[in-house]
Amino acid sequence: MHGDLGQLGLERFAALSAAGKAVDDSYLYLGFQRRVRRLAAGQTTDSFLGSDIMIEAFEGYNGRVLDMDWKYIETKLMLMPVYRHSEWKQTEPKDQDGYGQVRFGGQAACFPNIPWSLRIVHVIEGTPTEARNPIGKRIMYMDAQASIFPMILAYDRKGELWKRWGIGFSDSAYHAPANKNAGIAIYMSASMFDLQAQHCTTFQLRMISDPALNPASTFSVQNLRGGD
Repeated sequence: MHGDLGQLGLERFAALSAAGKAVDDSYLYLGFQRRVRRLAAGQTTDSFLGSDIMIEAFEGYNGRVLDMDWKYIETKLMLMPVYRHSEWKQTEPKDQDGYGQVRFGGQAACFPNIPWSLRIVHVIEGTPTEARNPIGKRIMYMDAQASIFPMILAYDRKGELWKRWGIGFSDSAYHAPANKNAGIAIYMSASMFDLQAQHCTTFQLRMISDPALNPASTFSVQNLRGGD
């Protein structure tokens, strides 16, 4: 998928119903329409803007914990796309502050050109509790040191491998200069590869972690309606 998502905003809220059951609302701001649209609960598993990713899959899993049955599988060593981004030379031309976007290559340019490193990961299986969810299960690989998910495999209801979600992470000290003291893992790239359709959606990202840029007022539907 190629396109500019700069004029896009998404807010997701969780609350409790009168019966005590957790419910959530999602709102999408579409810049080209200058309007906010409420998403029905079922739409969180639909294709997002024609891409290979669903809202529920943002950052690995963007759903509610109670919507999945969880099972610990094992802990092991694996190669994961975790590295020091500022030390990697094979990027797009660098900005004035020295940050360069990740390059993609391979078949159909679906794969980020980044190094992998040996990491300790916890392997977790998540099975949706709702029959309407098109995902049969997710196998999630959580980095033991940073509690991030660099790799997730999604299987369909027949048990066949459907999609591979890979995210390239870096220590913030080796990211953009503005993130040097953030003390977190930050992602620079992502790729959702649909193995059954032989199609992918890729992301080049430049993220800044600064609490001053994210006041509480940002997290509201009214803020989305303000557009830019």
